[in-house]
Amino acid sequence: MKTSGTSALSAVKNADVARAVVGVVNAAKADFAKSKARYEAMLKPEAVRKGDLAAGRQLFMSTCGICHTFGYSGNQVGPGLAGSNIGKLDYFLENVLNPNGVIGKDYQLNVFKLKGGATMSGIVQFEDAQSFRLVMPGGAKFTVAKAEVAQREILPMSLMPEGLLDALTKEQVINLVAYLQYPDGFPATAPGVWRLEGATEGETLKVLAVTGGKTSGQKMTAFKASRWSGNDHLWWTGGKVGDTLTLALPVAAKGTYEVKFVGTKAHDYGTFELRLDGRLLGEEGYDFYHPAEVVTTGELNGGRHELDAGEHRLEVRILAPNPAATPRNMFGLDYLKLERK
Repeated sequence: MKTSGTSALSAVKNADVARAVVGVVNAAKADFAKSKARYEAMLKPEAVRKGDLAAGRQLFMSTCGICHTFGYSGNQVGPGLAGSNIGKLDYFLENVLNPNGVIGKDYQLNVFKLKGGATMSGIVQFEDAQSFRLVMPGGAKFTVAKAEVAQREILPMSLMPEGLLDALTKEQVINLVAYLQYPDGFPATAPGVWRLEGATEGETLKVLAVTGGKTSGQKMTAFKASRWSGNDHLWWTGGKVGDTLTLALPVAAKGTYEVKFVGTKAHDYGTFELRLDGRLLGEEGYDFYHPAEVVTTGELNGGRHELDAGEHRLEVRILAPNPAATPRNMFGLDYLKLERK
């Protein structure tokens, strides 16, 4: 799915500006209007209100969630859907029925022909002087050394397939749209403070040490593009590249645990390495940069770990930031969850 619908582009008069800001603007599919009218008739509000949210979430994970995060679900390949108006039917249909209509410049398909004869393709998630980091549907990541690239081609197309809804039954389409309007079965207008059951809130973790900057809690109710468990997160500010924050993570019983966590992303957030008792947590270098709104990372998987009962050390180290980021290196941890295996 794209970050802006085709109707939003009607206000862009200059084609060169549109290409620079958006990436690619293609003509709508010939049958777009007809298909849109058919699904609008299917997805009347009274039908969507009867949708099965649990079934919709499961369907999201097997379709949209392969490439997109929404709430605390999915994979970060294409743009996150929280705060994107995806719950509005018109926007949803424009993006799903005409996926190549508007393609953000950061989400165009890149094809690399390597000097050894192989071909690799995907979205370029990060680039530095030596390499490209590619990400593919499902979240698989690959690093391609620039010295090995014979040719790079950026195609005017999206990784998102056409005909996604055509493969679903009417009931499935209704369930999916119902879920996207109420992520995780929690209406955005519901009263009270939402907390993820079984999670350890980041702001409650004991700080054992910090080599630079300071930590505090930060209320997140002012940021509407995502939601944070407890409406709060642990906030580390003022750190520099190489600084570390060490937190105490309590474990109730010995066992094998899959560690999952959610961070915060914004234009002035950094790139980090996380270690649990000295062992790398998940991938090397979590990039928490986001160019526009303040959003969550979606749920990240830190892998499986054998943990004894007692207090463990979670260390966060600041790495060199994304070149596009405002270099304040801020860090936010919404929650951390241990799933026993």
